Parts: sequence; structure tokens; C-alpha cells
Amino acid sequence: MVSALCNLLFLIWLFVITLSTGTNDEIFVKYNIAEKNTSILLFDVFGRKLSTQQINNKFTKIDLSGYSSGIYFLLIKSSNQSFSKSFIKY
Repeated sequence: MVSALCNLLFLIWLFVITLSTGTNDEIFVKYNIAEKNTSILLFDVFGRKLSTQQINNKFTKIDLSGYSSGIYFLLIKSSNQSFSKSFIKY
């Protein structure tokens, strides 16, 4: 389960990130404006890159089922901006 009492929406620049409490192991990223060369990187608390995913459409699901409980960081990078968000997986 991702830490939150209910679904949280973070409106930052062009991104909406939903940390879902209804399912244990998913994060949804909605990209409001289509821009090429946008990627989502997942890091653990030690800064190790765990995965990289290209955003191919305006909605991306990130599967966290293969990762243990802990603190993680998402980094969303496009050609002209970047955004990071931390979260706790229980």
C-alpha cells in the first residue's frame, strides 16, 4: 500500500500523480500535455535506479509489486523540465 489516507493528487507543472490506496502496488501518472522524450525513473532510498519507463501516452501505470516496503522516489524528466516525488510503500 502506498502511504496515504485517500487518493492524493499532486498537480505540478504538467503532471498529475495519483498514489492509489485502493491497490497495494500501483502508482498512476497522468501527463496533461503530450511531449516526446519524457521518462519516469524509479529510485530507492539509496539512490539506486530501479527502473526507467518512457511515457508513450497521457496515462502510465507503474507497477511496484516487485519491490519491498520502503521509501522510493519518482523522477519525471522531459526535454525542458523535471519533477521528483517521494513516497512510502508499506
